[in-house]
Amino acid sequence: MIIEDPIHQFLDSFCVAGINYRKSDISIRGKFSLLPEHSISLLDQAVQKRFPGCMVLSTCNRTEIYGICDHPNRLIEMLCIHTHGNLKDFVDHGYQYMGLATVEHLFKVAAGLDSQIIGDYEILSQLKLAAKQSKEHFCLNSFMERVVNFSLQSSKEIKTKTKLS
Repeated sequence: MIIEDPIHQFLDSFCVAGINYRKSDISIRGKFSLLPEHSISLLDQAVQKRFPGCMVLSTCNRTEIYGICDHPNRLIEMLCIHTHGNLKDFVDHGYQYMGLATVEHLFKVAAGLDSQIIGDYEILSQLKLAAKQSKEHFCLNSFMERVVNFSLQSSKEIKTKTKLS
């Protein structure tokens, strides 16, 4: 008898779809930015679509949707619905990851390694706020909450044990 590990089940379907400063200028990023009320609408849609987890991180340099779903295309679709962005612009300027690559990306974001200014820790408060908002809207399942918490702890350790800031 094979017992399926729910952690690995969620890991394999943990996805991110985003757009940031690396591949797009401010005008393209602006099309994909999410105001707080649009983030909430997107989270509500994720609940309606029965996503086990979803979180929206929208800053001046990035808009990312993390979610547990069968493919990042589902996140891209929701992003385009709730913003002024379109699929062509996303394909040209966005990125998507699945599984462990999503976890690695989140850790880089939390550590400030994926910021325009390396080591910028402003993202930490934005990430905490995104997780809080997601939890308040019943979108942060235990797997995603643990991954976010580990990324925050890792970032804190990097900040205290290295000169990266």
